[in-house]
Amino acid sequence: MAKNHQSLRTAFGAEIKSGRKSRRLTQEALARIAGVSTPSIRQIEVGGGQLGTVSSAIAALGLVWGVSDGAPRRLRC
Repeated sequence: MAKNHQSLRTAFGAEIKSGRKSRRLTQEALARIAGVSTPSIRQIEVGGGQLGTVSSAIAALGLVWGVSDGAPRRLRC
């Protein structure tokens, strides 16, 4: 179970990084918008970070996701 949990976190991190880059935002800019620290954004993008911080980054990018078959699915951007 822990392995599945980490792979899900890693997948979310990759999606957040992709969303940030597609909007041409730096990690610093996303951190300001999300109201979190730049190191927190770095942690999220490699599969770390706290759930509340991940949620802040998702909201700052205007993304809506769900989880299906153990993988994140972008529902809307």
